[in-house]
Amino acid sequence: HHTATPLTTTVTQIAQYHVTELGWPGIGYHIVITPSGVVSLTNWLHVVSYHVRWGRPIASVSTQNWASVGIALIGDFAGENMPTSQQIESLRTVVHEVDQLIQFMTGDPSPLQLWGHRELDPSTECPGDGGMDVVRQLRQDLALPGGV
Repeated sequence: HHTATPLTTTVTQIAQYHVTELGWPGIGYHIVITPSGVVSLTNWLHVVSYHVRWGRPIASVSTQNWASVGIALIGDFAGENMPTSQQIESLRTVVHEVDQLIQFMTGDPSPLQLWGHRELDPSTECPGDGGMDVVRQLRQDLALPGGV
């Protein structure tokens, strides 16, 4: 995901928006990465959060929310805008570590699948064209399945 917000947006501001404006029980992501590359765990990975809509109203928990980890990068990566190099490196590390953790916990050696939000919900442009470029590159670099 991208937050579709200015780079100066804080994790607290995102959480407040999700709770007060959208009526969600908490922040919609499991992990948020700031422009400087700081990684914030905002929900335990087993928590079902509200980060993907799958053809349903946004306030309902979709099928994908039960079986996925929502990672958001602060910023708006529509058009030519790209995540910072620090965000990309932190994302690479987070995706690799989450993959290793899931394999360890489940005993399943299959790699996780890496998807951009809009690949699961065609009603959104998230994570923007710049964000999708990063998703595609990470799939290739980490040999992860996913995509449509």
